[in-house]
Amino acid sequence: MSLNIWLTAIVETEDVKKNITHNLKAMWIEAGVYEALYKSEGKRAKEVLPMLREGLAQMHNRPLYFKQFNSPNGWGTYDNAVKWLSDLVVEFQKYPEGIIEVSR
Repeated sequence: MSLNIWLTAIVETEDVKKNITHNLKAMWIEAGVYEALYKSEGKRAKEVLPMLREGLAQMHNRPLYFKQFNSPNGWGTYDNAVKWLSDLVVEFQKYPEGIIEVSR
């Protein structure tokens, strides 16, 4: 299973779609971004950006702590999570008025 999250930009014609495994749930909770990722349906990107940025900063500042939440099966690692979340933040910054849709 995986989390699909996408942002539909109002003015722009581009959709941003990101997908990542649910195996990162514990890491997302510890980083404080779980709500912003899983419970952001209908919100604008700019509404969750502060939470995503803060969580990403925490992950960058404490890699050893967050690596303990790596999935034992290898599907969901700190390195993948940081890359994915970094990319998501960039896209949300480009389209701050975009409406978030989430499917699980």
